[in-house]
Amino acid sequence: MQDERWLDARGLALQNIRVRGGRSFGIAALSALLALMLFLSSFWMLSLKNGLRSLSGRMGADLILVPEGYDSKISGAILRGEPNSFFFHTDVLEKTRENPAVEEAAPQLYLASLTAGCCSYPLQIIGLDFDSDFSVVPWLKASAKLPLAADEVLVGASVEGDYRHEIRLFGKTYRIKGKLAKTGMGFDTSVFMGMPEVRSLAREYEKLLESPIGADDSLISSVMVKVKPGTDVDALRKSLQESWSGQGVYVLAAQNMMREVAGNVDRLLLYVYLLLGLLWLLGCLLLRLLYGILLRERCAEYRALYVLGARKRDIRRLVVRESLLLGASGASIGCLFALAVGVLFSPALQNALGLPYLAPAGIHTALLFLAVLLIAGLLAPCSAVLSLRKQERAEYESRL
Repeated sequence: MQDERWLDARGLALQNIRVRGGRSFGIAALSALLALMLFLSSFWMLSLKNGLRSLSGRMGADLILVPEGYDSKISGAILRGEPNSFFFHTDVLEKTRENPAVEEAAPQLYLASLTAGCCSYPLQIIGLDFDSDFSVVPWLKASAKLPLAADEVLVGASVEGDYRHEIRLFGKTYRIKGKLAKTGMGFDTSVFMGMPEVRSLAREYEKLLESPIGADDSLISSVMVKVKPGTDVDALRKSLQESWSGQGVYVLAAQNMMREVAGNVDRLLLYVYLLLGLLWLLGCLLLRLLYGILLRERCAEYRALYVLGARKRDIRRLVVRESLLLGASGASIGCLFALAVGVLFSPALQNALGLPYLAPAGIHTALLFLAVLLIAGLLAPCSAVLSLRKQERAEYESRL
């Protein structure tokens, strides 16, 4: 009775896998590699698209006014959380508000933190006017009741510390009023507070910060502009730029920033698609070639099974089960390894790409895992069946 269990398709498949260890390892390893590449590329693709959608949803301004030469700095602060400090006079805000095509205009104040007591990396401190801001405050309200008190701050998702914990900035302690949801943008490593508190912080640590806003309350970092409905944004941008010609002000169109980021994402994804397609094409060809060779080598084995009473469907079932076990086990290992790599190295990849990056939610990651496992796990048995049918057709034609 002990040996009878090996006479069915499952038992013979397990025996073949065990006896031909090298061949079995090669097929499983190829399935694992294909699953790894498919999962990682899909995971990173979804993360970039999520980051792009997050940027689009939080870019409430149509135009952004910054000091001339600092357009890349504001992009770095918004997209990648690169701490920067830059300032111009508040007259820019007042003059912008006077333009009849401007519906709303709000100032922001940027201050770069060199260190934070709870963190090992610099932070971007962003001062907001809670009464007039329309681009950031609306989605900050989901995390805390505004406005903030003088000793309260809101922090991004990647800043250590949680609700009611404390954070130290230049030796001063602030209470965390709320923590923002993950955005995949520079806001994840930013600290938000009122503009008066940013000026107070700069005055208290003027020597350390070397920031002019501590001594001059008329300085701001940027002006976020929302235009009236029906206004040609590009025409208004050019008009404002001409009005500030030679005065050290640059007018940045938020939509242009979006298009630039979207273009970079699309180009990157195109390369990923091409590489993934090439790898999968090579993988499929290798599996077909490998199974074609293996089935020809095992003709004598299958003939012996025919002599013992096996039918064609029994042989097919044996081949399918063996390849399914190898493909499923390899795909499982590949998916698990890819999941670990995707989660652990996402922050490093985000920093390397310099693009908005927001990992998929848990349910989406689980669905992706199952989809890749199914696709990669079925590749080996499909290749085996195709090779087996080709061999059977060749044998039939040889008898004619």
